[in-house]
Amino acid sequence: MKINNIMQLRKLFALSSVASAMILTGCGGGEDDNKTSTPDTPAVISIENTSINEGNKGSSKSLSIPISLSKKSAEDIELGYSFEDISAINGEDYSAKSGKIIIPSGSRRAQIDVLIHGDDKHEPDEYFKVHLDSVTNAEINDKNSSATITILNDDSVPTLTFDTVIQSATENVGVVTVPVSLSAESGFDVTATVSLSGTALLGDDYTLNETEVYFSAGETFREIELSIIEDPIPEGGETIFVTLEQIENADLISGEGSSHTVVILGDIGLNDTGLTKFSDGVVSNLSFEPASHPGQDASYGRDLNQAGNNDHGHAGFSFTKIDFNGNPLPATSENWSCVQDNVTGLVWENKQPDFTIKKENGEDDVLEIPTGDSWRAGNFTYGWHNSNIKDNGGSSGSQRTTQNSLPKDRPVTVTNGYCGFTKDPGRKDKIYCDTQAYITEMNRVGACGFNDWRAPEASELRSIANYEQPEVTTVPESNFFSNLKTNTNYLSATPGADNEASAWCYDFGDGHVKLCQKGVYQSFIAVRNKK
Repeated sequence: MKINNIMQLRKLFALSSVASAMILTGCGGGEDDNKTSTPDTPAVISIENTSINEGNKGSSKSLSIPISLSKKSAEDIELGYSFEDISAINGEDYSAKSGKIIIPSGSRRAQIDVLIHGDDKHEPDEYFKVHLDSVTNAEINDKNSSATITILNDDSVPTLTFDTVIQSATENVGVVTVPVSLSAESGFDVTATVSLSGTALLGDDYTLNETEVYFSAGETFREIELSIIEDPIPEGGETIFVTLEQIENADLISGEGSSHTVVILGDIGLNDTGLTKFSDGVVSNLSFEPASHPGQDASYGRDLNQAGNNDHGHAGFSFTKIDFNGNPLPATSENWSCVQDNVTGLVWENKQPDFTIKKENGEDDVLEIPTGDSWRAGNFTYGWHNSNIKDNGGSSGSQRTTQNSLPKDRPVTVTNGYCGFTKDPGRKDKIYCDTQAYITEMNRVGACGFNDWRAPEASELRSIANYEQPEVTTVPESNFFSNLKTNTNYLSATPGADNEASAWCYDFGDGHVKLCQKGVYQSFIAVRNKK
């Protein structure tokens, strides 16, 4: 009987041990994904701070704001949330709506999705908050009931740029405006101090209305105003160099666009010679005026004051390139149709590359038609012609024709008297193009936006000659006047006074003004404005 009792007690002890082991195993290992809430210990919900780069203008991207639970819930959890703008604006910097989400039972992770909108504005980082407002079947962590979301700025500092490089104005213009642009919107105020230099004197020749350029946040365009002072003193052109210093919240663009030049056109009309060197009668490239030879050209004029300024022409010269539609171009442009002399106000055509006129298919009557502006090629020559008896010096010149020869360097005149090229096989005669027909064609096509082209006076041709060029050539800067020739004379509108068959020419090779026969073909360049 005792033995049986002992055996029963052993069985009971074994069963109780197994039960105890099962109870201990059900308690789990603490805070892991298998932990499940009970009505007595609800899950605790927290929301986490996060950040994201804003991206570029026009782009949007999704941001998931993480939510965590202290443990799994045996029931679905309903969580309410809302948004609060700090510096970021809902609907502009991000898009989100207050609402509710359901966290399924057994989950320990959730997220709230918002849409972040990019821009190109340099600005401070922007912030908004997400608040957890209400919850069922769980509790909200008091310390982590809201999250701060940071939209990180990823845009570089904008650059300040002068919209144009150079402009000219007369003394009576009143106010000159110099446009300045910011490369992109900024979230900061941008300021810069205006710095002025040049041959024109502040207070005597002009005044500055505001000494500071100020861009409020979001602005990208401002103007600097200069009031030009008119005086009765005959004088040459003067320059104002405008730059920016002490720039805040922006950078100044490097190279072209970092400065602007205003040329106040003079009253005396023509350019200086370009001479900045002196001679003692033997040596001609001295950098100082010898006492034995006083009063030399290099001691006077704009080229003395601007000897070191060669951005837009040598010394006192100042030129601006112009396209065929009349728009100004940077000095570095490789294709341009005209050149404005900022000192005299004259606008010159820029001769085009050489072109050889060829017969087409071996037919004398049919000429090759060049493309673009080739009819203004630098190698073409012209006869002097002016039908106006009031200023042709007593002779209109000649309009020569031929039936047997095909010129290699002379465009022909087609119907209506315009210079150009013909494909008319029925036309047996070729009427060579003359200076008057050339001007007519320049005005017909509206070259560089003008229709008041004319032949230049002899003094005007001299005004663009640079007499400090090496050796014997006086061709102005090739950077502005391409394809001018040094081996030919350039016809002027000025007839000879004692010989009706002659007109004055200028030779860019030796710098001489000389008489040329009206019937001899010479080079020609058109000019307009300020006769």
